Amino acid sequence: QALNVVLKGFLKPGDHVVITDLEHNAVTRPLEALKARGVTYTVAKVTPGDNDATVNAFRQAIGPKTRLAVCTMASNVFGIRVPVERIAALCHQYDVALCVDAAQGAGLFPIHMGESGIDYLCCAGHKGLYGPMGTGLLLVREPERLLGAGEWALTGEGPVLMLPPRSGGIWRVGEA
Repeated sequence: QALNVVLKGFLKPGDHVVITDLEHNAVTRPLEALKARGVTYTVAKVTPGDNDATVNAFRQAIGPKTRLAVCTMASNVFGIRVPVERIAALCHQYDVALCVDAAQGAGLFPIHMGESGIDYLCCAGHKGLYGPMGTGLLLVREPERLLGAGEWALTGEGPVLMLPPRSGGIWRVGEA
């Protein structure tokens, strides 16, 4: 659900997104749906064993309307780690935010948002963090950039309800 909050709460009509060719359906399906609202995306190829080629693929995919890049931290299918820190540095050169899907990396690799340059970190709680099924987290560097995510959830289109900061965070609709 954290990925949906970022994608639907951050992107506006006319925005462009760059994703890797390793992304889960949790990224590609919402982006396909957002095409109807004028959001476009480009797939950057991850080259196993060649981080320079991977970063260059992102460089080539970033354009003037690119507002967000989404990158898995690691692939459990191919057993590779994506050079997230280098992609973050590149994104910030172009004023592009980076959302990292750490579902397959959290709990296995150290993550330091301040040092790595990650703007949005999404993670399932039941995998490497050994939390209960159905839990997850979204860490946000600049929460004000996600304004509107709560309204999106309240329209009935979204699975979450953003509560005021003092309330403790994000709750599933129906549990609040």
